[in-house]
Amino acid sequence: MGMTRIGARSVWLAGLWVFPAAVGAQTRPASEEPSSGTSWTAVVVSAAAVAAALPLDGRVRSWIQGAPRQESTVLRRGTELVTPWGTWAPVVVGAGLLGAAEAFHRPALTDAVRHTAEGTAAAGVIGLALKVAVHRTRPYASPDDSWTFFHGPLFPTVSSRQSFPSGHSVVAFAVAAAATEEAGIHWPGHTRLLDVAFYGMAGAVAFARVYDDVHWTSDVVAGAALGTLVSRAVVRRAHRGGGTDAGAPALSVMVLPGGGAGVGWRIVLP
Repeated sequence: MGMTRIGARSVWLAGLWVFPAAVGAQTRPASEEPSSGTSWTAVVVSAAAVAAALPLDGRVRSWIQGAPRQESTVLRRGTELVTPWGTWAPVVVGAGLLGAAEAFHRPALTDAVRHTAEGTAAAGVIGLALKVAVHRTRPYASPDDSWTFFHGPLFPTVSSRQSFPSGHSVVAFAVAAAATEEAGIHWPGHTRLLDVAFYGMAGAVAFARVYDDVHWTSDVVAGAALGTLVSRAVVRRAHRGGGTDAGAPALSVMVLPGGGAGVGWRIVLP
């Protein structure tokens, strides 16, 4: 496959991701963004990163799957440790924080957890839709060909054909973006530490997915960008106009008779 063909495919496939990301980014309120150029710049830069990663997928996979890396106990144990942060771990941590915030009457923490959940959910839904639409084959199922997009049925139900983007990366970076955005609003003195902690963990999750051979590098780059842009946009929209819930979806938790719990979701339309 010639470099011209690879470059054309890179641009075209990156464009598939740009549209939903752009929709999310453009929800930023005018009060927090002086012009629309900032959000579009982020989208263009992110798309360029995805396009640049696509031709490198095979080389990066070959290096990471090499014996020195795969036989490393530190890398193996480390990836096993951080991977849950792209699935169930944020849910457990968030539920615990939300319960503590409600019990000890900490409205700022309640606000932060709810908006983080909303931003992560929005990014996750878009990411899942892209997985089904693009149906790219995972590297372990097609190790010699990273260009297996739109392979098989139109709506694949098997996980091996849902590689792009990385769902774990979407979740991890969506949590990082929303949590740090909320920290900047409620606890501005701790933003630097939280930035390092949340984005460091998100980056580790992304590496783990490539290390475990379930995603190509471009999958995790796309997931990281999508999760960050959409989740941050949701949080900023939630705080539009100075209110914490103006025009935003809302997540509510309730205790049910008999000791059970329920989760409610509402969207307030303008």
